[in-house]
Amino acid sequence: MSMYGHEHPSVAASYSNMGLVLRNMGKYQEALDMYSKSLEIDIRVHGDSHPLVATSKYNVAGLKEAQGDLEGARELFLECEQIYAKVFGADHKETLDAAMRGTSGCRSGRGWWRRGAGRVEFAGRRAANMHVGGGFLSDSGRTVSAGVGHV
Repeated sequence: MSMYGHEHPSVAASYSNMGLVLRNMGKYQEALDMYSKSLEIDIRVHGDSHPLVATSKYNVAGLKEAQGDLEGARELFLECEQIYAKVFGADHKETLDAAMRGTSGCRSGRGWWRRGAGRVEFAGRRAANMHVGGGFLSDSGRTVSAGVGHV
């Protein structure tokens, strides 16, 4: 951190990466602390409507979802959708992914929703072959495409 200072985007990325490792170890509170530090830096450096802010919020939302805080996760996924829609457009794969996660009640087993072209479709929870905005939904419900995804 001494090379970049505490407010550098690389420091935010490092906090996010540490959060991912801690989450995978099941240390959710420590992961949340790291994700929160990353989000705070991203907001200060980039402002509220930057895609990196949405990605940081997405990471926090995924952690809340894993902890069972589906309402907290839903709210953050919908905030991500708004940022992604503003930056990338309503039909972009990141926008659609955040929208599905936010409008479906997360992974509560109620299924996935796809929004686009003025319609809403129920996609079902196991949509392994459903084409979405240039990617495919994996069995976990995440949009998968070469080189695309969330940290």
